[in-house]
Amino acid sequence: SSTATGINWIDGSAIPGVPAGSGTLNKVPLWTPDGDTLGDSILSQNGTSIYQGVAGTSASGYYYFNTTTTGDSGLLFADNTSTNSGFLTYNHDVDAMKFGTSNTERMRIDSTGQLMVGTTTPRGFTTIEQGNVNTVGLVVNSTSATYSPKLYLRDQGGAGFSEIQANNDLYINAANVGIGTDNPGTKLDVQGTIRVNNEIQFVDAN
Repeated sequence: SSTATGINWIDGSAIPGVPAGSGTLNKVPLWTPDGDTLGDSILSQNGTSIYQGVAGTSASGYYYFNTTTTGDSGLLFADNTSTNSGFLTYNHDVDAMKFGTSNTERMRIDSTGQLMVGTTTPRGFTTIEQGNVNTVGLVVNSTSATYSPKLYLRDQGGAGFSEIQANNDLYINAANVGIGTDNPGTKLDVQGTIRVNNEIQFVDAN
């Protein structure tokens, strides 16, 4: 159409090489299967945030990081002082998921499901290594004024277990404590020599 200034406006699709199609506000465009038309993708942008899919729908969606069988792929979090402030990456050489902060790996899960915190060498199913710092390695804390935190070590059936509980309670194998034995038969069962630097008090049950 013509304007008062004499400029003629035409549809962009009429220009050779310019794709046809239309889109939705804030939607990231996507080439349609015919390769000649632009439409909407599943991505949308709102300010500095990017969304996938439509909120409230039950459809699943995935991001694929296709690469070779070597090296890392994943997400890097940058700011104005670092291009790798934090990361969530997958190492294809050893099939391990790595978690990092301040450009340093802090935790990983290896190909067998073993969890390592502060180390890349597993010494058990869960390994926590705090390094050369004077701090507590593991804290189990409770926000309840009624219940104390507990740590259970159970077998598959859950019948035999060891329990460590706060408030100075230690339970091993049905409340029996064993030192030097894994099957204590009394409240305190010590297999070996006991050394006392002060005294032992014996109190009548009554």
